[in-house]
Amino acid sequence: LKEIMTSFTDTLCSGSHDLLEAVRPYIRPQGVEALPASCMIVCADVTSLYPSIPIDFGLSVIKALVERHLSYTLNKKDQSFILRLLEWVLRNNYFSFEDKVYLQLQGTAMGTPVAVVYAQLVLTVHDRKCLDTHSPLVYKRYIDDLFIIVNQDDKNLNPSAITDTFNSLHPSLQLSAITVGLSGVFLDFEFHLKPSTSYPDEFDL
Repeated sequence: LKEIMTSFTDTLCSGSHDLLEAVRPYIRPQGVEALPASCMIVCADVTSLYPSIPIDFGLSVIKALVERHLSYTLNKKDQSFILRLLEWVLRNNYFSFEDKVYLQLQGTAMGTPVAVVYAQLVLTVHDRKCLDTHSPLVYKRYIDDLFIIVNQDDKNLNPSAITDTFNSLHPSLQLSAITVGLSGVFLDFEFHLKPSTSYPDEFDL
């Protein structure tokens, strides 16, 4: 499944380096891309991502991705095996607490090795919808954390529109801790938008 993630490098962020590469064109004085003075930084978190992914929904997303991106390297039998193995893992998350054994009925256990890749890929549906509908200037996601730069002057790019689109795709997968403003914290960085001293009506990042 990790192979599929290479198809989503425009949105997926593997760490601080990826984020810096995404915003580098806007960092003055070296950056050459303009940030209109109407821009805002949006940061958000997907609430309780791992246990919130409905199994049937997650499997349907992964099935579509496997068929679309692995059809040239895997035959139908191997594709089916991967999907059946994933389903077995997701439907057999047992844990014990106070001498009782429980079966997790929704989401994936955070301790299972496939959890990170699975969660990352499931949310690519949300990423793609936000990009196709709104085309933000910057859109990066690190597992369940989002960093977006939008231009408020464009009705199609206003902060509430893009977060509403994300939240509309599944009731169990919702954004929380949403911040909108001239600054935002993401991974190891705190970003600030400040009026440019060299370019009128623009921000420096």
